[in-house]
Amino acid sequence: MGGRTVVLEERTTAIGSIASDGSGGEIVLADPAVSQEHVRIERSAGSFTLRDMGSTNGTFVNGLKHQKLILCGDDTILIGNSEAVFRIH
Repeated sequence: MGGRTVVLEERTTAIGSIASDGSGGEIVLADPAVSQEHVRIERSAGSFTLRDMGSTNGTFVNGLKHQKLILCGDDTILIGNSEAVFRIH
């Protein structure tokens, strides 16, 4: 997905290596270091909360491992070997 922008329109966006049950938004990464259901980003009252779903390799934001964190603009998220920058518009 290099260089692509993904708009988080759903209340919950699942990120992992396989498609989920289709109950919300999802991003599938072709990365062997990403767990099937690696992380979720939940939108509520104008904020976005990142929640690691018990992934094997963990989720890192700005170089630190987190289980749960409220995201801020320009946070760098590392999921497996895949890196993304969280932006608020």
